[in-house]
Amino acid sequence: NLGFWQQSEQTTADGLKLLDQIPNSEFLRVRLMAHSPWYLIWTGQYMKAKQEIEQGLRFIERVSDVTSVPFFLNSIGLVLGLQKCYTESYDLLLDANARFDQLGGTNTFGKAMAFGFWGTILRRQGNFADAEIYLERSLSLKQGAKMMGGVPELRNWLGELSEVRAKREEPPARMELLSLAEQHYRYALDLRWTGRKHYECVALTGLTR
Repeated sequence: NLGFWQQSEQTTADGLKLLDQIPNSEFLRVRLMAHSPWYLIWTGQYMKAKQEIEQGLRFIERVSDVTSVPFFLNSIGLVLGLQKCYTESYDLLLDANARFDQLGGTNTFGKAMAFGFWGTILRRQGNFADAEIYLERSLSLKQGAKMMGGVPELRNWLGELSEVRAKREEPPARMELLSLAEQHYRYALDLRWTGRKHYECVALTGLTR
């Protein structure tokens, strides 16, 4: 999840080889492949990511791990949204959010993830006003709970949103939005200490634009 995608792929392959030698290792495979599918998602391997997450979801439902279910629904919702399957994506994110509410107040991280995924999918769909609301809600939750490791992607997504909105405006509104985008990218870079290399690259690319 730190953004070293080639290293992630090799480490995963090594892990699967090791698990092939261990009997009754389904739980460990789920932990390896489905709990952290980010290198698959952020390298565009959506179908493979969805298959792995759904396989993990079937396992945790079978063992009645109710606390993990909404996290898996979050991830599948993100994958579907990135593939422009918006209705299915929103249904899963709604379901995940409702389940986090049922689990009580200890699931701030999960709700923040759901709002962030929702916001970036709305942005891709062109619903900029609602996208900003959800992204800001996610940012507020993560910053309030000191989950700084999850903030760089939100700053980048807000920066990208400001850039897209700027293209639809005339000066001086355009310049104000571009200035706001720059602020978000610089905030993301200020958090390079979190080690999220992927998002550091995204922020640098945004500033270059």
